[in-house]
Amino acid sequence: MVFVILVLSQGLGNSDRVPVLAKLTDIAQGALLMNSEDYPFHQVLPNVRTDVNVSIRGSVASTTVDQVFTNRESTPIEAVYVFPLPENAAVHDVTMIVGNKLIRSIMQERMEAKKTYEEAKREGKRASLSEQERPNIFTISVANIMPKDTIVVRLEYFHRLKYDSGRFEYRFPMVVGPRYIPGQLALGKTGKGWAPDTDSVPDASRITPLVAPPGIRTGNTISLTVDLDAGLPIEKIRSVSHDISSIEEDQNRRHIQLTKKSEIPNKDFVLEYYLKSHSDPQVTLLTSRKDGDDYFMLMAIPPVDTSEVVSVPKEVIFVLDVSGSMDGFSITQAKASLARALRKLKPVDSYNIICFNDSYAQMSSYPIRATDQNVARGDFYLTWQEADGGTEALPALLEAMYMSHDPDRVKIIIFITDGDVGNDEDLINAVRKGIGNARLFSVGIGSAPNSYLLRKTAQLGRGTFTHVSALEDVESRMDELLTKIDSPVLTDLKLKIEGDA
Repeated sequence: MVFVILVLSQGLGNSDRVPVLAKLTDIAQGALLMNSEDYPFHQVLPNVRTDVNVSIRGSVASTTVDQVFTNRESTPIEAVYVFPLPENAAVHDVTMIVGNKLIRSIMQERMEAKKTYEEAKREGKRASLSEQERPNIFTISVANIMPKDTIVVRLEYFHRLKYDSGRFEYRFPMVVGPRYIPGQLALGKTGKGWAPDTDSVPDASRITPLVAPPGIRTGNTISLTVDLDAGLPIEKIRSVSHDISSIEEDQNRRHIQLTKKSEIPNKDFVLEYYLKSHSDPQVTLLTSRKDGDDYFMLMAIPPVDTSEVVSVPKEVIFVLDVSGSMDGFSITQAKASLARALRKLKPVDSYNIICFNDSYAQMSSYPIRATDQNVARGDFYLTWQEADGGTEALPALLEAMYMSHDPDRVKIIIFITDGDVGNDEDLINAVRKGIGNARLFSVGIGSAPNSYLLRKTAQLGRGTFTHVSALEDVESRMDELLTKIDSPVLTDLKLKIEGDA
């Protein structure tokens, strides 16, 4: 998806559009990086404020982000604004104000868009080029920013919430993690990122924009409000990432805000809401009107499953990321998650552990039974694992998929990583081709995992994606995951169609 943003007005002045957009000039925040040839390194332009307004209706969220920056340089500059999106987001609109120029968006194909942008830049026009490099990285190139200019960005997008066992999750990505780029160096660079293109990741220079260092937002103000209409009675609301306040409007609706503090954690904002559980399915109809058109969404929630399910013997292969990007809390969370999973295995199950960074290694040459003694062996193996090196995930995943296994057991692969790699599509294609009859479940570690990669591999592996954002969530998240693996919702499913198609 590509947006070319062209100047549609010569200046704001006293235009009748001012009352609508003037509010934007009072708000802001973000990562706007100077793209001048005069600097050996990109420089972060000052950020003023960020306001995030979210409307959630059932399982769909509409997010509006307003961000403001200033150019304190003495010469005109070109800059690149970087922001992450949920991997299933659909951008609805982008609006910018650069100085006193109003810029709105139109859509063109990538090559045509770049041609239009370069022509506008040569003519000295205020223009910007917005490109979605990957499903969760979005960039805007802004040309001819004058000294002392204020840059205002408004982004509007929709996306579907994650649902799991009565819990809905809304995530506002606030960081783009640095990606590990595998492969041999290629000639030249097609973009302006920190990594050169390689044979494995030919667009590496386009998907590696400079990431602001930790603490760069210190002192900045940010507000985030959520108007939630669940459509059904809400049991509870919580954020695992930030302090929030919540006002109950009725049993289905809440108004939620970030608690005001001098510092905001530099990580994804995660909001969870739980519906009241019922033994019967729950159905609700949500309606809305926009631009004279009516829309509706029918949402059906399955009942809580309390039936006893007899589990089948499993062969579980854990693929654990021990690369340098996992250093610190991430590797602690990952090892704790795997250790918790080991304790949920039964003696009739078997398991093995594959750890990877620049290369990979197996705990055992073959899966071993999950006896108490062998679980202790797994614990001991984990204590020796440290985070270091690159993230060569592909060879480890291939080994897990193609290694021989016991046909009397269901083969399960649990992929534990932050997913910070550049060759997303290589991993996705490998799972598509090699998963066979096995199942793959992905576990995302840290505050901002590569959820696009982890959801897609889990989808192709007929499994689920689980996010462990904090150490205190390890037990509950891994217990939920192992319960799913032990208790499939549907088995031996058959579809019979009669009559004319």
